[in-house]
Amino acid sequence: MSTTTDSERGLMSGVIKGVLDTAINIEKVAESGIESSVRGVKKVGTGVKKVGDQTLHLLEDVGAIPPLEKIPLKHFLALLGICIAPVFLFLSCFSAMGWGISGYRFAMHNSDFGYWCATGSFLTFGTMYMLDFSYWTSSCMRMLRSILVALAAIAFVFGIFFNAAEYPASPLVVTMLALPFYLFSFKWILFFVDFRNYVNWLSTPLFCTATITLIAWMIWLFTDNGRNEWDDKNRDFWAHELDCTPNFLTETSGFPECAQYYDADSNTWSCSLRGVDSSITKCPSECNQVYNTCGAAFLIWVNPMAIATGFYFLSFIFAFANPDHKNASIGAFVKFFLVICFLMWIASSLAAANSGVADALFSFVVFMCLSAACVALMLLGKKQLVGKIEDGVINKMKEKYGGYGTIFKGTFILSCLPIVFVYWGIATVNQAIRKIGLPLSKPLTDEDRTYALTLAASKQKKMIMSWEWTPVILMSLKVGVFVQVMGVLVTKFTYLFLAWLRIAIQSWSIAAVTAAMSFVGISLFLLPPVPGVPIYFMSGMMLLAVCEPAMGLFGGVTYCTFLGLILKLISGTIQQQVFGKKLGNMVAVRQMVGVNSDLMRAVRVIMADPGLTWGKCAILTGGPDWPTFVTTGILGCDFMPVFIGTFPCIVLIIPTVLMGMFVYLEGEPYEYEWARTVGTVATMITGLAQGGVMLLAAFYLEKTQVDRKDEIDAIPLDEEVLAEDKKVEAATALFAEVTKWEILPTKMKALLLSALFIMMCSCWLVMVFTNSCFKPFEMSDSIEGALDGDGWSLVKTLGWVSILLFIFASLELVVFNRWAKEQAQLKRGREGDREVEGEMLTDGNVKNVL
Repeated sequence: MSTTTDSERGLMSGVIKGVLDTAINIEKVAESGIESSVRGVKKVGTGVKKVGDQTLHLLEDVGAIPPLEKIPLKHFLALLGICIAPVFLFLSCFSAMGWGISGYRFAMHNSDFGYWCATGSFLTFGTMYMLDFSYWTSSCMRMLRSILVALAAIAFVFGIFFNAAEYPASPLVVTMLALPFYLFSFKWILFFVDFRNYVNWLSTPLFCTATITLIAWMIWLFTDNGRNEWDDKNRDFWAHELDCTPNFLTETSGFPECAQYYDADSNTWSCSLRGVDSSITKCPSECNQVYNTCGAAFLIWVNPMAIATGFYFLSFIFAFANPDHKNASIGAFVKFFLVICFLMWIASSLAAANSGVADALFSFVVFMCLSAACVALMLLGKKQLVGKIEDGVINKMKEKYGGYGTIFKGTFILSCLPIVFVYWGIATVNQAIRKIGLPLSKPLTDEDRTYALTLAASKQKKMIMSWEWTPVILMSLKVGVFVQVMGVLVTKFTYLFLAWLRIAIQSWSIAAVTAAMSFVGISLFLLPPVPGVPIYFMSGMMLLAVCEPAMGLFGGVTYCTFLGLILKLISGTIQQQVFGKKLGNMVAVRQMVGVNSDLMRAVRVIMADPGLTWGKCAILTGGPDWPTFVTTGILGCDFMPVFIGTFPCIVLIIPTVLMGMFVYLEGEPYEYEWARTVGTVATMITGLAQGGVMLLAAFYLEKTQVDRKDEIDAIPLDEEVLAEDKKVEAATALFAEVTKWEILPTKMKALLLSALFIMMCSCWLVMVFTNSCFKPFEMSDSIEGALDGDGWSLVKTLGWVSILLFIFASLELVVFNRWAKEQAQLKRGREGDREVEGEMLTDGNVKNVL
């Protein structure tokens, strides 16, 4: 048996001690490392949280996300479930992610039911209005009113819903319109809190629902090997399954040869379209476009994104119900949302071509705004909401635009007088029912019984009848002349002329076409009513067709763009230096332009600024071509600042030339299917750019009048114009005096009223029934193809009736003005004679005294 020596025991104890010391050191290092790691993780977490908070604040500031409310977790989860439920139901019934084809087919095949629901809804609301349902006071009648309103509203919803065959976006807009009422109903069922707090709580769940829906749609979109993407194959498949009617023939083009392959009774093809049937012979390639007007096919694909956008929008509306949120955030959201809607429209147009998606998007945005209005009405109540609108909008408009009251009244009478008569007719029937004394009707006082209309309608009628009718009718006639000349005659016949010119010069050389375009372009620029857009457009369409073979597409577009700029500069120079300078020597013209007004002197101040300024460029680029440059000449603005400030208009010329280019690419020899859609996008961009520059010009003019008032006041007034202003004021007062409605002869009243009626008929015909007055015709069409070689056939019979009515009403206006001027001259002569007689009597009295 062996024994352990002292040395061995010392060695072993040393080893054990070393192991223990090592373990202790390892433990200390580990603890130190863990603490360091934890501190590092906490620091990283703090940094991530800080970056996240900064990102959230930035997104809130630019209006990309709403100000998110902190709410209890259990309430958040409950509200999130409430918000997700209608989305799940909607996507299951009306999206390709669910059973959207079956849902749409069910709605389309039961359109008659929707018609009867809508009819019943309107009849119910109409009957309730006639029976004064808002004045029912007893508890039983209030309950009956609530039941009838609910039933009529439900019938109205079903009426829109089952109208999907004609308006494919109807399920989407119904969902958005009903959503606020659905969300608010849970407040009285589950959440016994202040109504405003409940509304604020909803913003976060709505935003989360929108985010979840969008993520789910993106996952669905990029899975299943691309079978869920939007392409021509899926479009044709979904359109065929939805029983969409093939678009074989439109008013200007179509695919009539494809009709022979389609059996409408059984909704079957004897040839195979893309994605419809692969077991039979393929259809001709032209037939692949027959489903390009089926909006429902695109909507069942895009509905998830659309409903997510609607929830996103409402999350902001509910968030801004909190009065603590900054107005800047609201303004940022409005701008951001407008950009999102525009991008959605572009994406929709690119994807769906002629499927009417732009109309669906417009309806969707309108109903989202109605949803927001419902929220505001429920939050504020009717009286408070009306009060805020009057204080915040109407009073400001009166203060700012009160001097244009006659223009507003004249425009209102021309455009809305028939609607006013219909309203008065309904009010008359309502008042007659009240006079019968039915138990449900509003009780009438002795004073109320003296009115033929309801009290409210009688007050409104009294206000309208108190207007000075002669200037209002004259303004209505002038507005009618402007609408007919600028909106119809100039536009239609300018397009017709340019379409004829395009065909006439298409075989000429580049130099010849350039010379012709230069002559025609400058000539049109020098006509006051003609804008520059059609000139740039035709340059991009007809000149590009000649230039492209030699210069290529990019070179041709560049050439057309710079030619448009040169034409703009030349015509602007002529307008300023020739017309403006010459007209500026005429006192009457300077007085008509208003050279002494703050607005015109603000223009002069802006134009005198050195270099290229935003205000100068905005005025010269965004203003109407002829009036803007002629006015600069009349005001005596220097040539070089105006000339240099015109160059930025190239930002408007480029998209307009591109519009023409895409029309060219749509035809032979390219025949690109996407060209029309992209051309539509270019058109939209052109309109937005033009409108944006005009708003920018108005902004700088108003800003200059406020911020640089001392410079404006330092500009001396035109004494000759001041003297002319006094003469005009006297003449205007005299004209108003002899044309007062109360003293007008009966025949002159009849003349004015007949002119108003005839002008109203003329304008309503061309603005409301445009397709019945004119054949569809664009600058890209040919007279031979779209009008059968007869340019005058552009105007249909009803269109000629409208033009003749317009001419007759204009002649009546001329006759009245001549008569009024003669009466004013006679009155001035009589007043002059009385003054002479008074002076003679005064002289005689003086002589007698002497």
